[in-house]
Amino acid sequence: MRGHRSAGQAQRGSTPARPPAPRAGAQVLGWLQPTLTRSFMALAFHADTRRTRPDLIAREAAYSNANPPHMFRAFYRQVT
Repeated sequence: MRGHRSAGQAQRGSTPARPPAPRAGAQVLGWLQPTLTRSFMALAFHADTRRTRPDLIAREAAYSNANPPHMFRAFYRQVT
């Protein structure tokens, strides 16, 4: 339409919600790390691998728990 001026623009959809972990402070993330590691390990390895290779799972869980909070905060920010 000629001469029609819009005062603004409507936004469609919404921004995806981030999980609470990336916004938490380093100390809170440190407390949550074992829970986040368990969740990550459950999704990262097939059930057969978790059942047949407990040594691998334990080693990778130890590596995951050794990550400083700023590292896994960055990871969760990238995947969301």
